[in-house]
Amino acid sequence: MRIGWPGVLGLLILLGASAACSAQSSAPEAVAAAPALPGYGAPAGAPAFCAVLARSPHLAGVAPAIGALAAEAGNPDAQRRLADAATDLDAVLTEARRDHADAALDAALEGLVAALSSASHGSLAAGVPERVRAGLDAVGTLAQRVCEFPT
Repeated sequence: MRIGWPGVLGLLILLGASAACSAQSSAPEAVAAAPALPGYGAPAGAPAFCAVLARSPHLAGVAPAIGALAAEAGNPDAQRRLADAATDLDAVLTEARRDHADAALDAALEGLVAALSSASHGSLAAGVPERVRAGLDAVGTLAQRVCEFPT
């Protein structure tokens, strides 16, 4: 069974929540920088932001980084991984705007970049993990409509 893009995003958040609950050390595990969806081939006519999103190497690090920050505020590795993910998604947002994607996707990407940027400062202010989760869900759902990520 293959999990679709919205499912992958939800799975990332669940992994982050479990990491937060079970973190035993202050050093989070390293997450390899691999494309979010290796081997993804955009369908004919798909906007360019789809490929940028699929190639984003730091999305897999979001959930573990959130978990690490929940266990240890100020964790520098977690902060860096969240900043890297925000940078990746800012590039997706730039491309989505060039593609004239829909306003809802732009807003979801903006909110997610803002939440990740906030978390990258080292602590999880009230509501930030929920904003990250909601942002990942929204971006995944909205992007899926035009990108046709594998399901």
